[in-house]
Amino acid sequence: VLYTYKSVIDGAVASPFREYFLRMKEIVAEDDFTVRIELAEPYAPFLNMLTKGIVSRADAKRLGSKFAREPVGTGPYKLVRFVPEKLLELEANGEYFGDVPKIETLKLHVIADDNIRILKLLKGEVDLVQNGIPALVLPKVLENDRLKMRSDDGIVVTYLGMNLTDRYLKDERVRRAIAHAIDRDEIISHRFGGMAAKANSIIPEMNWAYDDDLGQYDHDTEKSKALLDEAGLKALSLSYKTSTSKERIDIARMIAHQLGKVGINVKVLPYEWGTFYRDVRTGNFQLYSLSWVGVTEPDILYDVCHSSKFPPDGLNRGRYKNPEVDRLVSEARRTMDRDARKDIYDKVQRILFDELPFIPLWYEDNVVVYRRSLDGVRPRPDASYLAFADISKE
Repeated sequence: VLYTYKSVIDGAVASPFREYFLRMKEIVAEDDFTVRIELAEPYAPFLNMLTKGIVSRADAKRLGSKFAREPVGTGPYKLVRFVPEKLLELEANGEYFGDVPKIETLKLHVIADDNIRILKLLKGEVDLVQNGIPALVLPKVLENDRLKMRSDDGIVVTYLGMNLTDRYLKDERVRRAIAHAIDRDEIISHRFGGMAAKANSIIPEMNWAYDDDLGQYDHDTEKSKALLDEAGLKALSLSYKTSTSKERIDIARMIAHQLGKVGINVKVLPYEWGTFYRDVRTGNFQLYSLSWVGVTEPDILYDVCHSSKFPPDGLNRGRYKNPEVDRLVSEARRTMDRDARKDIYDKVQRILFDELPFIPLWYEDNVVVYRRSLDGVRPRPDASYLAFADISKE
């Protein structure tokens, strides 16, 4: 435990979590099973930060740079074989501290093409696909009586990012006009087969910090046009960057079509992932869409909204700046009482809802399609593969 945290703190290991661990004033092993950590300041999210994996010092030093490809851990499965961009093969860890997995061998195949993925599932070459069957073809796939589907609420939130330094998008009225022009019900019905819920915050609805009293930006083209008129804009042109994923391109085109109905001409620009993500990180965009995956700690609002977090040092990609939000998200970090923290985050979410530095679009359900020979298939809200450890196969 000491080795893990100290190697991150002293920079021996490059880690995106270093900032969190720098708050450790002292870390001491009091005995073989007790570690005492003293912080330099109150930091409410700290216990969540401690859920990161612990690294074996002996194995890390033995493997060196190979450790990333040959990890040693304490999970239900252990690594057997890793073929980059093709296959991850695991076997049950007989020394796992919990229930040993019911399936001895687990093979995770990387299948980038939707059609090939579906064909392998239909042929029985693949037993399970999680969040990998396009909603438009899902009913057809489920006509196969050897397949079943299970879906549940997820905590993945898709949002529309906007560059607040842009001459048009810095105007709050324009951002609200965009929000009212987007018909999320149509997209959720058409693209997700209804298996998603409209979002109004990047905090998932099932999270303790979610504000239940937030409203929604309903689809209202007349209100959208009125807001554009108020901003002195009868029409404007914007670019919308996305990845080359066919599903994401189709969604971007649907949004562009909807915005076109209120006089906002949108050009969809697909880029391969590396280029797209670099542009997002450097602020080279007007509009883009991405998803936040596995949000469990509301402190994410600090990372994406505080004015000290402009790229490249942080995740405030739209360059949003509000002194009151800065104050509130900083106060929430120092507040140890959960009820008091929730009150603070409620205030933050209401400000963000009004000012719209980004537009939360929808929370996607987790959808698993699997062969009937499998039992115990229960997707987790964060879509973690840990759920696979509970599956058995006839």
